[in-house]
Amino acid sequence: TRLLEDRLYNPAGSQFNWNNRWNNNPYWVATVNKNWDNRDRVIGSGSFTYPVLPWLDAMLRTGTDWSQDHRKRIFAAGTVGQSRVDENGAFGEGNEFRQETNTDFLLTATPQDMGDFTVTVNLGGNRRDSDYRSNDVYVRNLVIPGLYDLGNAAVTPDLGDWRQQIRVNSLYGAAQVGYRDLVFLDVTGRNDWSSTLPEDNNSYFYPSVSGSLILSDLIEVPRMDYAKLRAGWTEVGNDAAPYSLVDPYVARTPFDGVPRYSASSSLRNFDLKPERTKAWEVGGEFQFLGDRLGLDLAYYDKKTVNQIVPSQLSSLTGFTSRFVNAGTIRNSGVEFQLRGTPIRLDNGFEWQVFGNYSKNNSEVEELYGDLETIVLDSYYGVTVEA
Repeated sequence: TRLLEDRLYNPAGSQFNWNNRWNNNPYWVATVNKNWDNRDRVIGSGSFTYPVLPWLDAMLRTGTDWSQDHRKRIFAAGTVGQSRVDENGAFGEGNEFRQETNTDFLLTATPQDMGDFTVTVNLGGNRRDSDYRSNDVYVRNLVIPGLYDLGNAAVTPDLGDWRQQIRVNSLYGAAQVGYRDLVFLDVTGRNDWSSTLPEDNNSYFYPSVSGSLILSDLIEVPRMDYAKLRAGWTEVGNDAAPYSLVDPYVARTPFDGVPRYSASSSLRNFDLKPERTKAWEVGGEFQFLGDRLGLDLAYYDKKTVNQIVPSQLSSLTGFTSRFVNAGTIRNSGVEFQLRGTPIRLDNGFEWQVFGNYSKNNSEVEELYGDLETIVLDSYYGVTVEA
């Protein structure tokens, strides 16, 4: 750093030339304005299975994913092009904590002596708890350049503190029926209760049904080794982001030691409903020429309604957006994969070639009220819109 700073003094050597500190100088960015990121993470789980009956098993399982991050970024004295960096330099430092814990139970029944039929039934439940906390501090000017410590702050630091908690309780079931390993039928159902939705609308059920047929066991086609047809339909629910229901007050920088709070710019909505997605798909898998040529293809159609998005408001209302259930979006398309084995030798050497193709059509069919567009996000002045 000292050698770099020496090179940035003006030729006279009597005065520091700030204009020579280029914000895009790669040496300056790489060796002076640095970032640190340290993470501790622990993942663990345990389960217990008990055979209640010869055809019935009970399982209890729990697991957690815990992590903690410490991050720090510094801006040396003389950095230009940064609006929050004053003449003696700046730094930001923060900690993030995340934990997700899942606890579930599962009953699995496999009835015996069903003749040509095979049956498997599952019933279970899950509780998912997600916890996120962060706190950070930013100092935009220092007393002594190069000493990145809170005790060296020349101005009042900017503080941030955030916490969010989510709980989702679930009950689910699934059943599969097979006939002579030829025809299979799968049916599932799940109900979730989410803490991020209003109490009257926090429950949502989503089912699915799918079936498959081993066509090659019914008919013989020359050069075809295997053929399977499949079809399925499903409906999926989704909840809202945390704290989308009640308008919060946001803590601001104190004025002369007096705390300040202001309303959020986004208006919450206590009448939100869960998002819904309905989809169906048909497809097939085929193998030819001694499994040296394979084809997997599918066609799908998916429709999403009641999406939870921020709808723009006139700033004269005191807000810039409001969370609403808005929009209907449909996606449909085709996918297929072709697999070939041009070389297969007796000594085990094999060369496989894969090729895939997909095409998706996405259309916004409806928005909220008479809106023609909704801004989903923005980056450096460029907006992503539906």
